Amino acid sequence: MFRNLALLIGVVLLCLIALEFSLPLIIDRDFVNILYREDHSIGFLPLPNQKIRSIQDKVYKTNNYGFRDSDWDAVDKTKTRIGYIGDSVTFGMGVSDTEIFPSLLDSMLANENAEVYNFGVGRYATPNYYGILQSFADSLKLDAVVICFLLNDYFVETNEPYIYIEAKSGRWARKSTSSFGVWFRWQMRKSAVISFAYLAYLELKRQLSGSSDKRTTQEKTEAKITKIIGWKDSFKLQVGKIVELCDKAELSLTVCIIPTGGMIEGPNVEELQFQYQTMVDVFNQSGVKYFDLKDIFTKDNYGEYFHHFDVVHPNEKGHRYIAGKMYPIVMELVEIKDDSTFSNSD
Repeated sequence: MFRNLALLIGVVLLCLIALEFSLPLIIDRDFVNILYREDHSIGFLPLPNQKIRSIQDKVYKTNNYGFRDSDWDAVDKTKTRIGYIGDSVTFGMGVSDTEIFPSLLDSMLANENAEVYNFGVGRYATPNYYGILQSFADSLKLDAVVICFLLNDYFVETNEPYIYIEAKSGRWARKSTSSFGVWFRWQMRKSAVISFAYLAYLELKRQLSGSSDKRTTQEKTEAKITKIIGWKDSFKLQVGKIVELCDKAELSLTVCIIPTGGMIEGPNVEELQFQYQTMVDVFNQSGVKYFDLKDIFTKDNYGEYFHHFDVVHPNEKGHRYIAGKMYPIVMELVEIKDDSTFSNSD
């Protein structure tokens, strides 16, 4: 009996070890790898000077401010300084430091007396973008900002990172989390098996919550569109605050929406297209300069530009493609700076 039990335990352990090494090939845990600290103005920031190797063997390095960029030291006022603000796409989830589109743009501008700052952070939303502008636009003497929205930024809510670290005590912590929850998230950060189990639990929970929904597909779509309409005023208010801040700082503002595969093909195309157009309407009503990226991905090409694990985060080829499409934006901003129309160059 004990021999059989020991054999069973041994087999289970071997299976877990095999899973630990094989699961990284099929799942992504980058979102729990980065450590954060709370920030009263922005909400949260990644810890500075981190160096993490992701599941896909990509190195994530944060600079002296906590952003995925080279260190920001002395400000060169002779250069056009353009800040790119966004969430996990602008952060570059799943790609190397040098393959993120802000980094690519920075290299493309090397001979144009300009530089690009990457303020992208995973799980950031519209309120965080406002906080970034409050905290860094003046201190880094930015001349212009480009805010890269995703569709989920429309629903104005402040997200939280997965793991905080308390700077004073050095202890792992998260708001409203039991000591077990903190331990679990730390274990999840280290273990692919626990991470996979957690993701499977979330997916099962999502499936079960939707199984009791007896509405037709059309009824569900209409309900989502109604929700989008209901959130319009809140989103417009947040965009208005950003516009007001940029106007006061005499800071050039450009916005764009990074399209996702779900807008092109899938069961939610109708409401996602409606949401996209609603966001564009808000930008137009707010007098914001908007750069349309909607049609850069098509049914024929989006599969080769996004990661295999989702249709939201571009792969290396996708980032290069986006950088190429955005290059005219930054060149226009550089030309404006050369005409001495920006005040922050003084």
